[in-house]
Amino acid sequence: MRLHARRYGVLQASVDLPLLEIPSNEPDPPINVIRETLRVKNFMTSHPDETCLSAAAKLTLPRKRISKLLTIANNLPVDYIEKIQDCNNPLILRQLNIRRLFYTEPKPIMSSL
Repeated sequence: MRLHARRYGVLQASVDLPLLEIPSNEPDPPINVIRETLRVKNFMTSHPDETCLSAAAKLTLPRKRISKLLTIANNLPVDYIEKIQDCNNPLILRQLNIRRLFYTEPKPIMSSL
């Protein structure tokens, strides 16, 4: 008979339940905020009677995030959006998060893109 030990505050032994697998600690892949911004903007232009609250339910995004993404879409220059929307470099995508794009002015586009 094989015993499996686990800790739930105290040490417990179980005969029938094996140990759980340890999940990997890999970081989530970065999200392209510009691509998400364009998706929300296209949805809102094709459905002009939608509010941020009703669009949040259909896009499965929080309402505050939708309003921030629409603000980013209105404030960023078009050439900047076109340059970054197809970017797949994780180092650049981690730096271009929603907080930086919402609260700061865009910096000049790097020549390495």
